[in-house]
Amino acid sequence: MSLQLPQALAAPLSWTGVAAWPYEMDEDLLRAEGARYTVVAARLRGSVRDTDAHASQVWRHNTGDSVDAYRSWMAENAPGDRANRLADAAELVGLALLTAAVAALMWKLGVIAQLVALVVAAARTVASPGAVVAAVARTRRALRALLDDVVHFLARGVVEPMKRAVALLRTGAGRLRGRPADWDPLRAAANRDVNVSAIRPRPGFRGSPFRNSTRPVWRRDGEPVYRSDTRHPDEIFSEGFRPKNPHNTDLNGYVAHLDEKARNSAFVSTSYSDRIHLQWHEYGRQGWVYDIRTPGATGLRLPNSSYDEVVFPGGISPEYVMRARPYRVGRKGEVTVGEWLENPHASPG
Repeated sequence: MSLQLPQALAAPLSWTGVAAWPYEMDEDLLRAEGARYTVVAARLRGSVRDTDAHASQVWRHNTGDSVDAYRSWMAENAPGDRANRLADAAELVGLALLTAAVAALMWKLGVIAQLVALVVAAARTVASPGAVVAAVARTRRALRALLDDVVHFLARGVVEPMKRAVALLRTGAGRLRGRPADWDPLRAAANRDVNVSAIRPRPGFRGSPFRNSTRPVWRRDGEPVYRSDTRHPDEIFSEGFRPKNPHNTDLNGYVAHLDEKARNSAFVSTSYSDRIHLQWHEYGRQGWVYDIRTPGATGLRLPNSSYDEVVFPGGISPEYVMRARPYRVGRKGEVTVGEWLENPHASPG
């Protein structure tokens, strides 16, 4: 049952001349509907995770024309992407409804508080009509100011999420813009046991509503990337860069290096800079800089990275590691590098 205006305050409300009570607004109903939308969003995401997991099992354990056709259909039609967009839109609508419920309750409580204050002031100045008129005028101004605050609150918390939901639904009708029809996000991966749909924050594509945010995006170029690593090329040229835990898709935790669990993730980091080894000015440090050429539309660009970072879910398969050269940090921080060593098994993307 939504909050109703006490009968004793109906007359004081009429004194103000402000149609202030939202009789048709039921905050309980808004809250319940908002909760339903958030549940729908969670169920959609759960369905996507389950579907991707089953599809991964099919591709891992089966071969043939029908399996290839299924994989091509999944890549072309992107049902998981569409469902995730619907989930995002549903979550935004749910958030908007919950915010509207808060706004309605905030408005009603504010009106009641102002009217109670008016009744108290009128009772104290009953012998002074002028004082009562002044109290009514103050209450009218307070109610109008409160209404302005509620309108601004609704604009930020209801209108904007609804606009974003509409944008998601409009762009989600077909294949996501900026993504090739045969897109395989794990094409370069050394370990394909990664649920791409479970990556959080969920990556966007160039052309998506999130293009101006710090959200990671799937890169579209095939430019070389580089990785500094202490492991010898004998290991990397044969095994590639394998993720420590393909099931940990918390990208926020990986980037922030929150704890050991975050570092043991599904991601392997690289940079567009071939001087990435200069980030590690530790005396006595030595290692290798690897030149990597993966297919386009693989790897996630991190717009807020300090060194133009690209991370690869599932790591990087050895055929995309072109070459390596050694480096060493000297006593005074000077860095010396050796000659490039080619990977005889390399096959650039």
